[in-house]
Amino acid sequence: MTTNARLAAVALMLGNLVTAMAIIGPAGVDYLVPLLDVGYVFFWIPGVILAAFGYPLIFSWWSMLLLPITVLIYGLLRRWQEQHVLRPFRISLPADRRGFFGYLLGYQALASTASLRGYWQYVIGAGRRWK
Repeated sequence: MTTNARLAAVALMLGNLVTAMAIIGPAGVDYLVPLLDVGYVFFWIPGVILAAFGYPLIFSWWSMLLLPITVLIYGLLRRWQEQHVLRPFRISLPADRRGFFGYLLGYQALASTASLRGYWQYVIGAGRRWK
């Protein structure tokens, strides 16, 4: 990890995203993705599960604000995709709310877990097979 990436990680941990972005630049945001994956897998998912059972140790109402923001962003993305990508080719997709929320809640958990496994394999020098 480069010095800039380390400084950006420290700035991000201290809660200063603007400083982190200034240190690593716009293309260097990729260095922060593993930190997001770690936070999602080891803090956000267990926090949601604990909160669902009545133990809000990690998950608070501030964390709950992520849910409507995520739904809004992906809803706008879906609308843009329908208007600018699918409609010119006369492709119509059925509205599947259950599938949409399943994607929102399940995809990131699977993708982050798989990414962490890949990061770990890279760190220990293990062989990776793509099938």
